[in-house]
Amino acid sequence: MDDIDRRIVRELQRDANLSHAALAEKVGASAASVWRRVRALEQEGVLGKTVRLADPAALGRSVAALVGVHLSDTSDQDVVARALEKVEEIEDCWFVAGDESFLIKVRVADVPALE
Repeated sequence: MDDIDRRIVRELQRDANLSHAALAEKVGASAASVWRRVRALEQEGVLGKTVRLADPAALGRSVAALVGVHLSDTSDQDVVARALEKVEEIEDCWFVAGDESFLIKVRVADVPALE
């Protein structure tokens, strides 16, 4: 990866909908060159699938919080992980070292819903 490839990746992370011509203008290369580079970055696994991000507030979930989940010594982490997968308010979940077993990011409508 050279500097142009890094700029292409950075610009596509900002706006995945950029045309090759617009992307070329931003990174200072020709559209044909950018097209070839984007294809190569996809084939190398540097660039993955394109996704659309939803606005949580527009979905009625304007409050975000990180919540630590402590498990007892007798808890089965796999059972808890499967249960957490079913909670639709959980946006992200990490298995972490330290006092907590899981750190989850939740999005809810308001503070009472969080509580």
